[in-house]
Formats: sequence, C-alpha cells, structure tokens
Amino acid sequence: MMLYREIENRNSMSLGISIEQQIPIYPIIEREIETIPLDFQVTDRGAFIDLFICGEPGMKLETMLMQYRPTRIGECLVLRMSADEMVTASAVLGRIDDIPRSVRGSLYLRDGKINVEYRISENDRKQITSVIGEIMEMRNHIRITELGPGGSGIAGIEAVNSRIPLSVVAYEADILRDLHTGNDDLYIEYNFHGEEKRGFRAMIHSMNGTEVSYMDSPFLREVQRLSVEARIPKAAILARQVDGVYRSFTFLPRAMRDMHLSILYRAAGKYPDSGFTLVAARPYSGDVWNWV
Repeated sequence: MMLYREIENRNSMSLGISIEQQIPIYPIIEREIETIPLDFQVTDRGAFIDLFICGEPGMKLETMLMQYRPTRIGECLVLRMSADEMVTASAVLGRIDDIPRSVRGSLYLRDGKINVEYRISENDRKQITSVIGEIMEMRNHIRITELGPGGSGIAGIEAVNSRIPLSVVAYEADILRDLHTGNDDLYIEYNFHGEEKRGFRAMIHSMNGTEVSYMDSPFLREVQRLSVEARIPKAAILARQVDGVYRSFTFLPRAMRDMHLSILYRAAGKYPDSGFTLVAARPYSGDVWNWV
C-alpha cells in the first residue's frame, strides 16, 4: 500500500511569488499575527482576498475589526478585502495553475505582501520559464521570490501548519466506480483550483510514474460545492485506494474542522449510495504520514 511520503518529492521544485497589495487593516492585524493565511477570488465585480484570523488572535482582534464586518466561520474571523493588484496577478497565477503538474500550496500575507507558493515538476521548467519572462516584462509589483529544488509535499503542509494549526479529516466512500482509476496501488494528489467540466484535476501516482487525470463523482462535486460556499480553505487533498474503497485525506484549518465534517455528512445525506464512512478527524502532527 503506497503512502504519501513515498511520492511526495515527485514535484521536486519550488516556485514562490510575492504580490504587493495595499491592505489598510494590516497594521492592526500584524500586532497579533506575523503571517496571515488567505485565499483569493476574482469575479466580475473585482478581486477579493479572504484573510483568516483564527483562534486566540481572532478573539483579541474581533472588537477592533468589527468595522470591517468580518464573517465568523467556526473559530475563525474571515475578512474579505478588495485587492486590485490580484486582477493582474490572477492572470499570471492562472497560467501557472494551467500547467498540469503544478500544485499551488501556501497563500499568505506577510510584511504587507501576498505570497503564493507552488510545487512544480522539473519537466515543466520550460513553461515556468515562459511565465517568469512575462512577469519580468510587467514591471509592476509582482516578484519571483524563489525558484529551485525543494518541492517536498510534506514540507509544504508543515509550513502551512506553522502559520495556522491544521487538522486532517479522513473518510472512505464507495465511489471508485465513478473515478475509473483501474489500478489498485496508486495515490491521488489533487491540484485543482476550481471545478471543471471534466471534474477535478489530479496527479495520479503509481510505481510506474505520474500522470494527470480528472476525478469526478457526484459526491465529490457536492463536497466541493458546499466547501466553496462555506469558504473553507484546504492545505491539501490526498486520496488512495484501501481494500477497494476510496479513502480521502483533507488538510484544513483546525478551527474549521467541525464545519467540514458537517459538509461531509450533508453530502452523504444527499448521496446515500456514496457509502460515506468517517475514518479520522484529528489535529495534524508528523505521525499522520505513517498512515496517510
């Protein structure tokens, strides 16, 4: 049975990008938090970022931040802010996202800059070189902060956990008939950034190498739809087959774990034939890699 630590280095390069962005409330937040996890969205109405302030810092800052109308999600305050620079940046990030084996990792705010980290394959260096050339020609506030060896998947999750405590939620579902994987000993590493007509893009790792495919299932689509509505960010979604059953591992902010569990049960209620079974829901620690 394949474990993630056996294939975590197949995307062996790191790419880091920083984007300057004026965020008026940053001087208030930085008193309590040095690094702030975030997510972003570009719509017809403009670009927005969601800042996630969880746990004790959120409790301390809640009164001061009320004028910005934060949303409370689980134990986190979520602040949605306009982010004009992300309109330009999203085009660049989109070109990186379109590289089949790219995996977007951390997104966070530090020193007044939005930072985005990727893990990429050495096989994609020509495409990355082309994107970096476009960034150089822009002559604006987007910068390359890192490019080179060091794309460990576990290290990336550890880095996220150092900024916001994570939990891992594992479940099983009888949905392999929907996925058409055809191989018993494989590992699925999702690298999608939105639902596509073909499903969710993923790297399929086997002993023979890695290929890119699309995973699709009504149950998975419902889980994703509810997660997007609830604005729950994910550090990683991994999966593999265990005794002929699909087993998924989701890494997400610990403060939002119970909301994610509620989403899984709601999706299972809508699709009772999914055979949903909860396997684990626990704080992240290094020993999870003995069974993930």
